[in-house]
Amino acid sequence: MKRLATLIALVTLSSTSLFAQLAPAELWTTRLNGAVFATPAATNDTLIVGTESGFLYWINTSTGQVLHEVKLPSSIRSTAVIYNNKVYVESMQSLYCFSLSSAKEAFAIKSACTTCKDLTDPWDYFHSAPIAHNGAIYFVSSKGQISQVEAETGNLLKTISTQEKAEIRSGLTFSNETLYFGDNNGVVYGYNTTTEKFDFTIKTLTERPYPTFGFITGAPLVHSELLFVGSRHNTFKAYNARTQAEVWSQTDKTGSWWPTAPVVSGKNVIIGGSDNFMLSAFNLTSGAQAWSVTADYNIFCTPLVLPDAIVFGTGDSYLNRSGNGSVYAVNSSNGTLLAKYKPEGNVFSSPIEIGESIIICTTTGKVIALNKKALLSNTRADITITGDSTLTFLAKSSGIGELELMLTNSGSQPAELTYSYKLANGFPESAVKIAKDRDQTYGNGTHSIYLQVNANLLERGAYTNELLVKISMGNRDTVAVMPFRVTVESTEFVKSSAVTVNSIELNEYDYNVKLHLTVNEQSKLIGKLVSAANKSLTGILLQTNIGWGIYRIQKDIIPIDLKYIAEGKYILVIDINGAQQEYPFTARP
Repeated sequence: MKRLATLIALVTLSSTSLFAQLAPAELWTTRLNGAVFATPAATNDTLIVGTESGFLYWINTSTGQVLHEVKLPSSIRSTAVIYNNKVYVESMQSLYCFSLSSAKEAFAIKSACTTCKDLTDPWDYFHSAPIAHNGAIYFVSSKGQISQVEAETGNLLKTISTQEKAEIRSGLTFSNETLYFGDNNGVVYGYNTTTEKFDFTIKTLTERPYPTFGFITGAPLVHSELLFVGSRHNTFKAYNARTQAEVWSQTDKTGSWWPTAPVVSGKNVIIGGSDNFMLSAFNLTSGAQAWSVTADYNIFCTPLVLPDAIVFGTGDSYLNRSGNGSVYAVNSSNGTLLAKYKPEGNVFSSPIEIGESIIICTTTGKVIALNKKALLSNTRADITITGDSTLTFLAKSSGIGELELMLTNSGSQPAELTYSYKLANGFPESAVKIAKDRDQTYGNGTHSIYLQVNANLLERGAYTNELLVKISMGNRDTVAVMPFRVTVESTEFVKSSAVTVNSIELNEYDYNVKLHLTVNEQSKLIGKLVSAANKSLTGILLQTNIGWGIYRIQKDIIPIDLKYIAEGKYILVIDINGAQQEYPFTARP
């Protein structure tokens, strides 16, 4: 197949919307060593960020300059706490204390836990963050145990244990003198630090359909005598904080978790969903849904509440480190999309506000400061689409081809695309398609769109067609008409199998796979990881039925036990309609 690259300007649109639009002016960007899952902590001038690689950074909030860095023995998955000019951070159930100004270590409390794990499964993104209260630091120090230590010296004051020593991953929250937290058995605790006794425990589970169901993940929220809890449960509940009686509940029928920490905005409680991709607002007292907005990927971060907007991040939880999520801003009253920004990497770390900036962190190790006013203000939107317009199929070429179109949103407003065609006589609609992203809302930046053609369904000849792109921006729609010409000089295409693996890339550190495939006919595709020693099943990459087209698939290998893949030798097996191809794979630390 031969591609004739004729560049044409297809459409340029400029408009202003009735609502605020995305103009994500990056004030600065800094790349760190390792993925960032934990939410940063900050003062007015210093940002504290920990990475999965175990680095703790001090960053100037105005310039993005790294002021100090410290390497810890294990990963950092929890937010640091800044208290009395000191920085406290948890890493593998150990607590480290540093000077805020110099990064000099003041003390370290090493965990004695020999069975604690950094990850319980691939979605175990966060550890419990330490919390400061009345001159003490509370932190998870072992499996099912919270330690209370003197903030100044680190001397142990008290330990608090969960029932059955269940793992604690939830955030810790104080309301008056009561410490609220949850465990991986789905139990919520209210510990009175004055009486040193539990005021209550609430078991949120009645059944556990799979082992990781019901983990309490988000920090409990107490508001006006109501207690809200985010968890790996498809039911989000409100309890009476005084009596522990259930007040209301909302169940996601798709089975999606509500894993984020809930937050309050006006009369609503806001929480993010995992597999439903939804940020939802429920009335605080009645539980009635006020609004919801569907994003592009999973929501695991705690939403940031601004006076008139909610800002949150997303990420592909099946590409934990190498996926590309987004940052959304929505109207806090009705959920209307205000802005969308696409950084490099997933955004599982929660956005934070520092003065006139919004700070986001990604799994590619980027820390980005966005201008808050530019993010939420009315600005002009400019959409340009350019790309190849001619596709020619020759003898002995592949019968599947594509044209790459480039959409550039150089302004601000998110644009939603829908597609239709005007096709020449003899050109069936089944012979053309757009290789769509999961999300068709394009924020600021440049995006690839692939127009694919199956010449196996065409006769010899030249076909002049039109692709009609409906571009929706707020309350305004515009249609871009883009001619494209397909020439079939021969129908004697190269003899190809049902699926051709054009390329495969294996990331032996993050355990993800990139597949570039050409599919000529409906096929069943299975990807799995097996032990090189005994061929036992270790992980699943994918299992899907796919039709004709060119596919760019990027996925993480999910451990079969939903925990982790041990270091060692494996074989990645790609099964195409029963025929297997094997690729050696070494899992590295």
